[in-house]
Amino acid sequence: MAKAIYITLGFLFLFLGAIGVVLPFLPTTPFLLAAAFCFARGSARFHRWFTETKLYRKYLGDYVKKRAMTTAAKLKVLASVTALLALGGFLTHSLHARIAMGVVLLGHYYYFLFRMKTIQPEKPASARKRLWDLIGGARKDVALTVLFRWLALLGSIAATASFAYLLQKGFAQVFSPAVLLIPALVFAAAIAFRFFCIRLGTEFSRRTSAKVKKTLRAQIYDKLLSLGLSYREKTSTAAVAQMSVEGVEQLQVYLSGFLPQLFYSVLAPVTLFCLFALFNLRVAAILLALVPLIPLCMLLIGKIAGKLMKKHWGQYTDLGRGFLESLQGLTTLKIYNADEKRHEAMNASAEGFRKITMKVLRMQLGSVTVMDLIAYGGTALGVWAALSEVSAGNMQLWGGVLVILLSSEFFLPLRLLGSFFHSSMNGLAAAEDIFSLLDSPEPEQKTDAAEAFDIRLTACGFAYEPGRSALQELSLTLPAGSFVSVIGESGCGKSTLANILSGTLQSYTGSVLLGGAELSGMSGESIRRRIALVEHNSYIFKGTVADNLSMGCPGASDKAMWDALHKAGLDEFVIAEGGLGMPLREGGSNLSGGQRQRLAMARVLLYDADVYIFDEATSNMDAESEAWIMETLYALSESGKTVILITHRMALARRSPRILVMRDGAVAGIGTHDALYRENPYYAGLFDVQHSLEHFEETTEGVLC
Repeated sequence: MAKAIYITLGFLFLFLGAIGVVLPFLPTTPFLLAAAFCFARGSARFHRWFTETKLYRKYLGDYVKKRAMTTAAKLKVLASVTALLALGGFLTHSLHARIAMGVVLLGHYYYFLFRMKTIQPEKPASARKRLWDLIGGARKDVALTVLFRWLALLGSIAATASFAYLLQKGFAQVFSPAVLLIPALVFAAAIAFRFFCIRLGTEFSRRTSAKVKKTLRAQIYDKLLSLGLSYREKTSTAAVAQMSVEGVEQLQVYLSGFLPQLFYSVLAPVTLFCLFALFNLRVAAILLALVPLIPLCMLLIGKIAGKLMKKHWGQYTDLGRGFLESLQGLTTLKIYNADEKRHEAMNASAEGFRKITMKVLRMQLGSVTVMDLIAYGGTALGVWAALSEVSAGNMQLWGGVLVILLSSEFFLPLRLLGSFFHSSMNGLAAAEDIFSLLDSPEPEQKTDAAEAFDIRLTACGFAYEPGRSALQELSLTLPAGSFVSVIGESGCGKSTLANILSGTLQSYTGSVLLGGAELSGMSGESIRRRIALVEHNSYIFKGTVADNLSMGCPGASDKAMWDALHKAGLDEFVIAEGGLGMPLREGGSNLSGGQRQRLAMARVLLYDADVYIFDEATSNMDAESEAWIMETLYALSESGKTVILITHRMALARRSPRILVMRDGAVAGIGTHDALYRENPYYAGLFDVQHSLEHFEETTEGVLC
């Protein structure tokens, strides 16, 4: 019964609203809103139909749901009602009807403008807004920077006023020490005060930029940690390096220059206007009227400059990315004789960056020229106005001198703001990339693996590019505490498999279960805690041996460090070089390749993970060190750790209780060496070819010796 009543009322209100279109003195909008409310309460089907109409979605939906509308919807509704009532007022000749329509119209305006809430459309915060929010506690430093710049201006005013007063007394030939002493002391004190305020303002400005840069770099670092090595799926290493170093540095101009100068550029002209108005209001008004021309010029070129700076920063990051990729792949380029082609491509990229840089400089030079014309032209006009007023007897001489000397201060703050504006545009372009990285979605962290877990891959696949699969439907089960060697030709997917298991690559297909938990659903912290990856180019940080080892296990005792070094076969060398305090250069450049690899091995052994993945970890070692490391790896497996050894050397895999043979991203065989050699021709062929090559090398070395 209630639904029928609501439906009836809904049609009644809808009818009245329709009549209101023909007879405009009836308030149309309230009837339509009442009809929408009744239909919503009375009929779900009608409600579904009505909510899909354009009228409801654009104008009435927000009101019915929230008693609120967007500003655009309010204006459209009010414009429609106003047009209807205006038409009705034009057609009717009844004074009472026109008064009624006017009252209805005023009621509509009052209700929509003051009683109904306005929904602000959600827009992504701009880089400027987010930087301002990021300043947070440093806003006090920004305020102090502006304050001390303003105090420095007052000091400049005091010094100029005392100088003008002394000049007036000089023209009047008044040289009494009693008259000149106080202005001279004020002049000296004002200069010292101005210098002191400028120094303090510069210091607070530096603090602001330092705090924000530190915060931004910490946020970038935390974001990279939360993303894990999978950040490379979202951006390049070169882009991250440029954002965290050069990009953050570019923001210094915006934070320490543009932002405080923006507030000071408003204070300075207002202060000088109030001062000059005491001497002559006409001169002060002329100077103040010319001030907005510089911000107007900045606004006119702002959009063009913003687009150009974004393009400039984009080409800069592309150039850096290409340069880093060329350095990292230089050996491969040489092998395939493609270095000359890459050289030409880099030259073309550098030429493109040079051209966009020249465009930026031309734009900046043109805008700076216009702002200089306004600033110095306005100063000249102010000087002319002051001289005219002094000659007309409307200003005192010292007041005229004061205006002449300080008229440039009307425009120089805004002129400096224009320079900061151009310099800060590059920083804002970098900030957009930084915030884009910070806003990138993180993988969901819902599950965790059991304390001891098996590794199970089911139809696991991965492609770096569409149509080029690095892994194809790979299925594999590794029990906890197992030892497996992964062998195959270069490019067969061994390193891809290692990167998937270590959590570096997460956009795989199929399923990868660690103790029953899906790898892509595990937290990055959990993966890093349970799985350790040692590659052939593990990085050694500048510091000491102890510093590098403690990265694997902060707070580890010296005994634990020496035990890890012994397992890696590096303890005797470290003892000979001065112990755990042995200094290491950046990248371990004072160590041999094998020593760097063994130190990385000791670091990961100290980490005490559940799963160890060694990707060509013994590639730089001699035979004796290699044998020592292999014994350590077998001991790890016997202690309950899962060990995955990825290697090109078949001799290393021969002793493994389980060997995984890969070919073109798929499993070509799995089993022991003897079984594979008998039953797998591909494995037997690889083993025979490598064995003959190694035997040939040994024979050749014997002959040479």
